[in-house]
Amino acid sequence: MRTLVTIISTGLGEDVDISVVPGEWWAFDYESNTITFPLVDLVTAPPEKIIGFLLHEIGHYQVTRLDVKHPTFMRLLSSESLRLLLNTFEDPRATNWMKATLRGRPIF
Repeated sequence: MRTLVTIISTGLGEDVDISVVPGEWWAFDYESNTITFPLVDLVTAPPEKIIGFLLHEIGHYQVTRLDVKHPTFMRLLSSESLRLLLNTFEDPRATNWMKATLRGRPIF
């Protein structure tokens, strides 16, 4: 299943340099080009849920661009609460991007 997650991530992300590693939760780290996922999901979650999470994180890869040296982003990344606020805006953007990109295409 982990191999499948990696294949889907690199294929949909159009980048073979995306790493997929176990972590606390589903996330995309734009600095390291890494998707993390809770290992338990590979055993307990239905494939549709895993693909949904992957699509969302690939959406971040596709559209999230943060200039960590820009004062606005420096401020937003300076605390967990402000980072979560930034993520509040980026999450729908990532999901909407993937929905628009894959509109009318079967996932499998």
